[in-house]
Amino acid sequence: MCPHAPITHDLHSVTAALQTLGMDAEDLPRVSGLIFNRFLELLDIAEQQIRATDLEHARATMHILRGCMVNTLFPEVYEEIEQLRGAVLCQAWQEAEQQLLQVRLVFAPIQAVMGHWLEQKGVTSGRSP
Repeated sequence: MCPHAPITHDLHSVTAALQTLGMDAEDLPRVSGLIFNRFLELLDIAEQQIRATDLEHARATMHILRGCMVNTLFPEVYEEIEQLRGAVLCQAWQEAEQQLLQVRLVFAPIQAVMGHWLEQKGVTSGRSP
């Protein structure tokens, strides 16, 4: 996906995914904030693991990013996460660093929208893109 391509992500996809899990409407902003912040933390953790060429932990982090976060809540970054995961599994660490940057670029518009929405709901969100 081109980093300049329009992002079709809207907040309803995150809240709809959580509602299918039985999430109460009043808890959606708080839980969305927790998940959103965790996604950002996982990207930071992945970066540290990639720089340390830590295959075992990076592989586990890729599994969480792909399975829990991207498949359910942030499908817009699926392709980039898959490419990042492939680079990690091949231990192509320089390529993995580049792919991680690409994930961050594609996620930046989502991060901005989610961060603004969470602020409006009074929930502390992750740092600015």
